[in-house]
Amino acid sequence: MPVGFLLDATGDRLRVSAFDYEVSTDTRVAAIVTENGHALISGRLLADIVSTVRGDVHLELTGSRMMLKS
Repeated sequence: MPVGFLLDATGDRLRVSAFDYEVSTDTRVAAIVTENGHALISGRLLADIVSTVRGDVHLELTGSRMMLKS
């Protein structure tokens, strides 16, 4: 289970970097980005939520809060 996810939204791409204490991974996916930004999110919390979601996921960062809509 990843310790954290670093989300970096720029232009038309979302870069997702995940890491734990031994391994890290990095990938980029196409995204509709309305405002460039980045956030470090709890890996366990995000993985638990996203594993139950079906369909598109929309993330919105406002201050220190992230809203996930599906």
